[in-house]
Amino acid sequence: MLWIMYDLGFPNDAIDAVKNLYEDATIQVKRPSGVCTGQIPVERGTIQGDRKKKKNYAGSENHSPY
Repeated sequence: MLWIMYDLGFPNDAIDAVKNLYEDATIQVKRPSGVCTGQIPVERGTIQGDRKKKKNYAGSENHSPY
């Protein structure tokens, strides 16, 4: 996402602000039983709707909106 912001011409301070939001980010998953996992580090992800990715979240190119 940061590279996309850079390519679109966002100012560096805006890119740094977004970068700081995601730095050391973690998630926690609540299982159907109600028990939560420990903190899981978020190391990478995909921007939803990213045209550079061939497969959609459904796992099939047939579901792609592009």
